[in-house]
Amino acid sequence: MNNVNITGFNYASHEEYIADLHKSMNSYKAAVNAMGLNESDRKKLLALPFYMNKRKENPEPKKGQKEYQMFKDMYGKDWLDDAGLKRDPETKITEFDYENHFSPELLAKVDTQAPAFKNFVRQLNFTQMTKYEQHQDDKKAFKELMPLFAGLSDDEKDALLHKLQNDQRSSIKEKIFAAETSNELEKKLALVSEEENHNVKNWYRHQR
Repeated sequence: MNNVNITGFNYASHEEYIADLHKSMNSYKAAVNAMGLNESDRKKLLALPFYMNKRKENPEPKKGQKEYQMFKDMYGKDWLDDAGLKRDPETKITEFDYENHFSPELLAKVDTQAPAFKNFVRQLNFTQMTKYEQHQDDKKAFKELMPLFAGLSDDEKDALLHKLQNDQRSSIKEKIFAAETSNELEKKLALVSEEENHNVKNWYRHQR
C-alpha cells in the first residue's frame, strides 16, 4: 500500500471533467442495467452514487501541505486555531438575553413581546456568526476545494489562490448582489430543519 503512486485526475478544462463524469455514470448505469435486478433494487443502485456523494467527507489539509498554507493565506487564520476549544467562548443574541446586545434607550422604544421583535432576534441569532462559527464555515468551504487542488500543480494552485483572494476583495455592491441572489441562506435553513426533524423523530434517544 505504501508503494502506490497516486497520480490524481488531470483535466484540461472543467468541461472535460464533466464529460468524463457523464461517461463514467453512463458506464455505471449500463452495468447496473445488465444485472437483471427488479425495478426497486435497480433504482436503489442507480441512486447510490448520488447518496454517497452527498455523504462524502472531503479531506482536510495537513501541516506541510501547500494547501495548509493556502488556507492561512486566504483567511488569515491557522487551520488548527480552534484545536484547543471545547465550546464556543462567544455568546449570541437570543430571546432570553437580548438586553445584553441592545441599549436600554433602544429597547424602551420597542415592544419586546411583539412577534416581529422576537423573529428579528431569531434572525440575528441565525445570520450572525461568532469567530468560532466563522472559522468552521471557512474550513468547510475550503474542504470543498480540496478535491480540486488535487489535480493542480503548485503554480496552478497559486493562480487559483490569487483569484480567490481577488474575489474576496470584491466591492460592497458585488457582495450585496451576491448575498441577494445566492440561495446559501435557504440551504442552511434546510439543513437546520432537516437536523431538527431528525431530532424530533429520534427524541427517545435523548430521554435515556
